[in-house]
Amino acid sequence: MDTVGETSFATPGDRELEITRTFDAPRQAVFDAFTVCEAARRWMGPPGWEVAGCEIDLRPGGVYRFVWKSPQGYEVDNGGTCNEVSSRSDWSRRRMPARAGPATRSSSPRRGARPR
Repeated sequence: MDTVGETSFATPGDRELEITRTFDAPRQAVFDAFTVCEAARRWMGPPGWEVAGCEIDLRPGGVYRFVWKSPQGYEVDNGGTCNEVSSRSDWSRRRMPARAGPATRSSSPRRGARPR
């Protein structure tokens, strides 16, 4: 799956970030890459890191969580709540940081890995 075109960013609200990308891949393959743990494990995270944990409850109000593990044993997690799932190829989510702080709409892990 290769990206095509540009990535666009919008701020629909004071605390929201909307990221739009175009991929040269079937719509379902892109959707699965973000919503099916087996697919996410193949590409998510920095080079050399592994997806050590993955939970996705793909329904409104469902929770998702990813945990990445570095070669040195550090872990970074990212999770949140699914806002809506309008079809098998369209969803929105709200990221909830694992530590105290404001909620953000994002698919990027927090910076600053911590050892476990």
